Amino acid sequence: MALFGTERGSPSNKLHSWTSEELGKPELLLHLGTVVGLMKINNDYDEFHAQLDKIVPVYPENPTLFDDPKDWELPK
Repeated sequence: MALFGTERGSPSNKLHSWTSEELGKPELLLHLGTVVGLMKINNDYDEFHAQLDKIVPVYPENPTLFDDPKDWELPK
């Protein structure tokens, strides 16, 4: 008996399973460690969110090939 029903999802919904041992998984662990570390040192969500945006900036949903990565960073 499955805990969350019988659907297991499609591979396109499990993006973490497509990561490689050499690059993807270490980067994922680094990102999760950064987020968890910031969560532990902040008591206020707004401060946490501001620090997270500073350390790990949000990138556009659909960047194009010739975008300048500096344009992706949030203004200070």
